[in-house]
Amino acid sequence: MTNNQFRTLINKYAILIFIGYSATFLISTVIQRLIPSANTGNTDIIGILSSLTWIIQLIINIIAAILISKDMKKLNIKNNLIIVMTVLYSLIGITMFFITTNGKSNNAST
Repeated sequence: MTNNQFRTLINKYAILIFIGYSATFLISTVIQRLIPSANTGNTDIIGILSSLTWIIQLIINIIAAILISKDMKKLNIKNNLIIVMTVLYSLIGITMFFITTNGKSNNAST
């Protein structure tokens, strides 16, 4: 793997992580602005809207896991733990993928 290919991978996953965390942040901020107090009796709406951030983050994590799975097949890396970690917590899974990819590219170049 060349430096340009590795840089392309980093950019792709950086954009995906940025979209995921910014969407979660924006939704939670909008929820706090629209419904300022939990004492208004709207606890059901607050619960539903706050679970929306978890659902969006899970969808982003699943998309990242699918993309990592495809890239791992291209690079001939076999490690299902990385995919599971990406579904659970995308930042750790993507970091593990980069560490594995970087180690494999260093071994190939030597």
